[in-house]
Amino acid sequence: MISDRSGRGLRVLTAANLIFVVGLWLIETFVAERHWLTTLITYMPQHWAVLPLLVLLPWALVRRSRRMIGWNLLAVCIFLFGLMGFSVPLRAPTGKSGQAVRIMTWNIHHASGGTENIMAVVEREHPDIVCFQEASDGRWQSTVLPELRKAFKGWHYSGFREVATFSRFPIIEERVHRLMPETGRVVLDTVVDAEGSPVMVWNIHLNVAVGGRSLRSGGLRGVPAYLRHTAAVRRDQMLDLDTILVAAPLVIVGDFNTPPRGCYYRRFASRHRDVFRHAGLGFGYTYPARRPLMRIDYVFADDDIRVRRCFVPKTTASDHRPVVADLVIPRKER
Repeated sequence: MISDRSGRGLRVLTAANLIFVVGLWLIETFVAERHWLTTLITYMPQHWAVLPLLVLLPWALVRRSRRMIGWNLLAVCIFLFGLMGFSVPLRAPTGKSGQAVRIMTWNIHHASGGTENIMAVVEREHPDIVCFQEASDGRWQSTVLPELRKAFKGWHYSGFREVATFSRFPIIEERVHRLMPETGRVVLDTVVDAEGSPVMVWNIHLNVAVGGRSLRSGGLRGVPAYLRHTAAVRRDQMLDLDTILVAAPLVIVGDFNTPPRGCYYRRFASRHRDVFRHAGLGFGYTYPARRPLMRIDYVFADDDIRVRRCFVPKTTASDHRPVVADLVIPRKER
């Protein structure tokens, strides 16, 4: 009798949890920012959703129920790939030959961990192009940038406010595109000549709110309004990016402050290939650096650009971890 009840309980709870995990994935994929509560669920770390599986899967294993083991393993797959964003580089890199370029993007948090520690990571990973966000000390007139420029002796440089791009290759063009005026954020647009293979690199840092609003400022009653506000700010900035018409090949890098879930990410990633999702292995979490829970820093690349590899180096030199991508830029046809 106890065994029958235990088996019935396992079946009911397994079915309920599978429905819950699938429903959560559907909500975060197709509803997401359309409601303040689903915005909160979509943007928060997803680790909590594994808790029922920590009980149900061992329970099914103890009972040696193949069917229940199978259903719980299905829920594990949805959790890992759908909610947590686990990536596996299943497609081998193909395409035309060109110039190999390693690009790094990193929010360095005003170099609070020390310029020498930042440079130690750069030297270890040996990138050809480095795109920093928060490359200032909180003011537009920064003491951090002069230190960085001195450390990158012999490199080509372009910068505006708190975004900075350094390149071993010549920077032949540079422009600044302003996003929503209220955010003060911009796109630092540089064209890098990689040994005769020009590539346009956008360095960006998206804002999460304007007007001094924060999740804490309005108390609990202000949470719904803030979440609606932050979703709208992210949406408008991403829409601004798509209004800037450029020629390929294009690489977009930076701190998007947005996880790889939700309607806005899906719409942007449908137009610009998420390099880590294409060629990365694992979760690729970048924030916070000491115990990463979220992937909010990205490299996006046009289809013309071949992707070899993408990874997130371990470091605590900033509150973010960097993202590094090995790309092949097609040669310019003559």
